Amino acid sequence: MKWEGTLEEYVQSIMDGNIKYMASHERLYHAFRWARKKDLFTKIYGMDNILDEIEKNYLIPASKGYDARKRLLVLVGPPGSGKTSIVRLLKEALMAFSKTDEGAVYKIKNCPLNENPLLALPADIKNEMKEKAKLKLNGFLSPLNKQRLIEDYNSDWRKVEVERYYINETERIGIGSFVPSDPYTQEVTDLIGDVDYSTITTYGSVSDPRAYRYDGEFQVANQGC
Repeated sequence: MKWEGTLEEYVQSIMDGNIKYMASHERLYHAFRWARKKDLFTKIYGMDNILDEIEKNYLIPASKGYDARKRLLVLVGPPGSGKTSIVRLLKEALMAFSKTDEGAVYKIKNCPLNENPLLALPADIKNEMKEKAKLKLNGFLSPLNKQRLIEDYNSDWRKVEVERYYINETERIGIGSFVPSDPYTQEVTDLIGDVDYSTITTYGSVSDPRAYRYDGEFQVANQGC
């Protein structure tokens, strides 16, 4: 179940059909469908209509790349109505699905952002993959991996190292959890990380992407939820 290789090999495996690429919402939708077929959601009773609504109104349009993917899925209801149970089962589905061949997830090797390797591709290669493999490639490479691409790989995207990883809530890989508290004392760094001031003497500036702690829940949740 372990896979490592270069970005060139990863792209070729996708084009050959040996690896199936999915965007985050697409993966969540397929994990949801996979879990329902496995009867994972039978642990909660009388929720079929709610699950159908989540699938129809959020997961399907988001997985197709529509504007729903830019929105949050908010579950509202009284205590004991199953909100936490649904979220818990969604997380379990995503973790189990990432261990299957269909749900395999890949990132730039040793990247704290779990960043999608395909974001390192030049525009012409991205367009070629969109046309030939019908992929939905949105977003751009982070400053951290832009710098790694230049310094570690001499700006050659083909040499970027890629690895498969598994979504795991306990290890904070692919699933971020956030509990809001007093808005006057809540730190936004819980979500987005913060500058690592101990590295300033090493890198010389807070604007250096390496002088940052990528440990916020948004970074943890990248390519997951």
